[in-house]
Amino acid sequence: SGVTTQIESIDTFDGEKLWSMDWGNLIRHDPVDFSAEILVSEADIGSPNLHHMRGIAWDGTRIWTMLSGQLYEHSVVDYTVETLHEPNGMGSPVGLDFHDGHLWMTDRAGGFIDKYDPTTLERTNRYSITGQPYGIAWSDSNLWIYDWQTKRIYMIKDLPEQSIDPQNRY
Repeated sequence: SGVTTQIESIDTFDGEKLWSMDWGNLIRHDPVDFSAEILVSEADIGSPNLHHMRGIAWDGTRIWTMLSGQLYEHSVVDYTVETLHEPNGMGSPVGLDFHDGHLWMTDRAGGFIDKYDPTTLERTNRYSITGQPYGIAWSDSNLWIYDWQTKRIYMIKDLPEQSIDPQNRY
């Protein structure tokens, strides 16, 4: 569809299409023909400030995005913000993904990977696996983390029941 935009990353897959954000647009990509379609533009909706958003995730029903500790659920009809969540103590997450009924987020500034109940947005576990976790994705049972500090992608095969915190920061 001829969309010309500066894409920084592909953030999620909804079972059919790939999703990304650029400076002010929420974009859906066809992985077969590589076409792209801008679904929501900050210029059209005004708020939230899409150009500062971090992370996109698909929960099986809706697209979620986040900005400064606030989570947004987008309408499946027109992708505008339908629900705003302002959970306490979330920090400034930059990556998010859904897996096995839980919402997973990375907190680069704090160095944590957090697991949340998506209904209550209560944190159910916290892990410190890499120095500055940024990107996060699940594939089957493997957790993939992109670390901002080392510029490496890590595959975590077995996530322990207990949190890992090598620096005993909490």
